[in-house]
Amino acid sequence: MRQNAPPTRRPAHAPGWLAGCVLAALAGPALATEEFTQHAAHEHGKATLDVALDGGTLTVALATPAINVLGFERPPRTDAEKKAVADATALLRAHARLFAFPVAARCTAGSSSVTAPEWSSGGHAHGKDTKHDHAHGDGKRHAHDHAHDHEHHHADYAARWTFTCAQPAALGFFEAPLVDRLQPGTTVQANVVTGALQTRQDLKTGAIRVRLR
Repeated sequence: MRQNAPPTRRPAHAPGWLAGCVLAALAGPALATEEFTQHAAHEHGKATLDVALDGGTLTVALATPAINVLGFERPPRTDAEKKAVADATALLRAHARLFAFPVAARCTAGSSSVTAPEWSSGGHAHGKDTKHDHAHGDGKRHAHDHAHDHEHHHADYAARWTFTCAQPAALGFFEAPLVDRLQPGTTVQANVVTGALQTRQDLKTGAIRVRLR
């Protein structure tokens, strides 16, 4: 796991996505929630947590493969797996339980949006019949039909939450117990953008603090 990147002050011209994040965060909560999310490639054991602070409004967005949440990434088969899916969705909607803030910041939970996998289309099978011409030891070519049947499962969770903090000056950090709820070994990359800070931080079980300064 790579070391956390040290915080840096926002330069006049930040490159790439970071500049867009800063501009979105400074432009206001509505624009920030639409534009600052940076989706990582679908990679098991990895998730992203995008964080934008604009005044007293904190927006947090999670993107993660379903396997990091459930331990599997296919339609649930047993009653226990179906319960795990229902429990995971309910937990992600209860965002007041997923993050902890300094008491002095007086933060309260706002809106919550959770997109769970659509299991009917999260995994699909497709077949393909191909005809190949092979040369054999007798020097003759023979045509063979080969049926290829591959099944792929690809499912993700996406969530976006907002919090309102009455005393943002006291909000130097927050903690994300959400990370401890993910499967063991999951690394969460936190992309943090505030009016004065831009940084990427790695979170994992037992290391769940997100710095905002």
